[in-house]
Amino acid sequence: MIGSVSEEVLEAMLETIPIEFSVVDAKDEVLAWNKHETRIFKRPEAVVGRKVTNCHPKKSIDKVETILSEMKAGTRDSARFWIDLPIGPEGQKQKILIQYFALRTKDGEYLGCMECSQNVSDIQALSGENRLFDVSAWRKEMRSISHAKAFEMAIPIEDLFPLFSPEGEKYWVPGWDYENMMGTTELSEDYVFLTKTHDHGTTDAIWIVKKYDAKSHFVQFYKIEPEDKIGVVTVKCTELEAERTKVQVTYKYIALSATGEMFVSEFSESAYQEFIGEWQMLLSNYFESKG
Repeated sequence: MIGSVSEEVLEAMLETIPIEFSVVDAKDEVLAWNKHETRIFKRPEAVVGRKVTNCHPKKSIDKVETILSEMKAGTRDSARFWIDLPIGPEGQKQKILIQYFALRTKDGEYLGCMECSQNVSDIQALSGENRLFDVSAWRKEMRSISHAKAFEMAIPIEDLFPLFSPEGEKYWVPGWDYENMMGTTELSEDYVFLTKTHDHGTTDAIWIVKKYDAKSHFVQFYKIEPEDKIGVVTVKCTELEAERTKVQVTYKYIALSATGEMFVSEFSESAYQEFIGEWQMLLSNYFESKG
């Protein structure tokens, strides 16, 4: 590396690069990783200092051990493979590239290994060119943004999923209310309702239930703020155990005006993580209040 950077800049760089990585030392013990809150392959902080094989499924441990053994012997410097994971906004499979790189001194002494993972689905979809300073391409990029986050709750799925509806949100979202246009509170596809106050709102919104499948615990809303932006809100609940549910929440926004573009530019990953963290807190408070 030419030049030097401060520890603060280095940490910012490692959290910004579009790759998540983990580093293990020469004894195969985990030293550190980046992107803790948004990782594809999440792990508890207690893993630091433990053997890296404790971080992998049993069926892949032998492969990891072989890669590390060959790196220590000097017969391998890298390994690459890829898998499909259902982590898209609606559970679509995404291509995940996983790579291992040996870390060595200038003299070739083995220091450890860096495991890198990256969702390359968007890269696979690239076509044509998008040259630097292409204003039209930049404006197109600024017109939409999408974030997804999952969390788990020790709540039965049949108690949790109904709360992600216009009527259900009255129980746990402070200040939430809506105007019922359909004469019923029973949710269905093409159900329409209106709100004056809502998440990320700048104007009154028209909501449409685009997809709804109670059996698979899936719902998707279109939230239309005609002067500013369109939101696509997707919630998928998955039963992990009888008393434990995983909730996957995806928000996509499409700008319709300069105000909408400003919102899109400021709707960061960190802001979204905080936003969904508040969802989890409010839901927890609601169920605690019920006893």
